[in-house]
Amino acid sequence: MDGYALGDTYQLLSDEARKGARLVCQTPLWVARLLLRLSLEPAIEEWGPADVRMINPACGTGHIAVAAFHMARVPPIRGRRSAAVGRGPRAIERALAAVSGVDLDAYAAALTAYRLLVVTGCFSWE
Repeated sequence: MDGYALGDTYQLLSDEARKGARLVCQTPLWVARLLLRLSLEPAIEEWGPADVRMINPACGTGHIAVAAFHMARVPPIRGRRSAAVGRGPRAIERALAAVSGVDLDAYAAALTAYRLLVVTGCFSWE
């Protein structure tokens, strides 16, 4: 459960969001992953997974934020900062602290927050 359907549904159902000043348009997953490989992945390598932070200034319904959460939760192993970052609740808390998003569209930003909440519920907190 990642919530992509929620974002897609919001985009399709809301003419105002799609055509108005807010211009909600979903970022394809492959584009989100490419952007993060070019930005967040080098930041994780440079500063380490515990200290990296990412803000999405036009988060929309959260496609990039959710993909960033997953990358921050289980950082790619490469470079000089490939130390173990832990699993379980600590990794989820660290990943949530690393990812932020804002948007002019309050409903879209709320969907982003909801999607991050849903994604964290998919993991065991034991």
